[in-house]
Amino acid sequence: MSELETKLRFMDALMDTSPDKANYLGIQSVLKLLGFGDCPGEDAVATALEDVASGFTQNQNLVCHWLWAQRQPHILALYLQGIVTENDFQYCDGVLPDQQGALKEELIELIHEYAQTSATNTFITTRNCTTNNPHLAAVYQQRPDLAGGWGANFHGFSDAVLSHLGNGDSLELTEDPWDLFIASEEVQDVKAPTRKKGAQSPAALMSDTMDGSYALIARKDPQGVILRKALVRLVLADSMKSPALAVEEAFPWSARDQAVFVMAASELARQMDLPLFKQEKSSKENLKTLEGRAPFECFGKEYVHARSEGNITAQPVILL
Repeated sequence: MSELETKLRFMDALMDTSPDKANYLGIQSVLKLLGFGDCPGEDAVATALEDVASGFTQNQNLVCHWLWAQRQPHILALYLQGIVTENDFQYCDGVLPDQQGALKEELIELIHEYAQTSATNTFITTRNCTTNNPHLAAVYQQRPDLAGGWGANFHGFSDAVLSHLGNGDSLELTEDPWDLFIASEEVQDVKAPTRKKGAQSPAALMSDTMDGSYALIARKDPQGVILRKALVRLVLADSMKSPALAVEEAFPWSARDQAVFVMAASELARQMDLPLFKQEKSSKENLKTLEGRAPFECFGKEYVHARSEGNITAQPVILL
């Protein structure tokens, strides 16, 4: 995407400023995130548009500069607006009517925390923190050595795995904040941030992003765009006594990439000294997940739960 197109898309995301429009509060939340929240509504929008046009060259807000350096930065603005203005959480499993408002506010705060910690280079420390994360606390209690995060415990895929890619593509294990956030958009899965109104799965996107039990195996093109992905997650096996690694199916699915991702996950599991499972609905092996950092959690591809434990069906993988 060219710089001009990026500017135009960001401007479009900020243009509808009438207080009688449903997305007005969403725009105000975006402006607050970008440091324009202290100005009156229309003045804040005008100032923000001017700063977007100049590429935030005179702006001192760290979030602005971090966000502007990302591919498709307007996606975060659209996502935050959608979370603020839509009221679809009543359709999420486990959400009672009197819980909806508090869960929405918590999710909005988490999106702001995501951007702020990304901009100040404290994202990895924040997502690996066990405060308000019973699942991660249980994993680290059994394996304290994993508390340093994915990057501290894995040192890259072998040439044997990478040789299956071709076309100049790369394969990464990433917990980069923007990779985690934008991956669903780039591959258009159910948690895509711009998914249409009425879809609940995007509410679970912040679980993948802000919870240190998740990382992403991503196949990228030479420009860094994610072509296929598979989430990997630290789970609990054997009646919650031991951590394990679970890898989802490749998305978009292809037999070739699925095989590559399982090979990659096998190398990851071996370096982290963990058993490996691959998620499959038809399998009978249950892996336990406790409550995580974000208010919504997605088990499988379509179902969203709020503040709940869950089980993942999977089958063991023999490490290569």
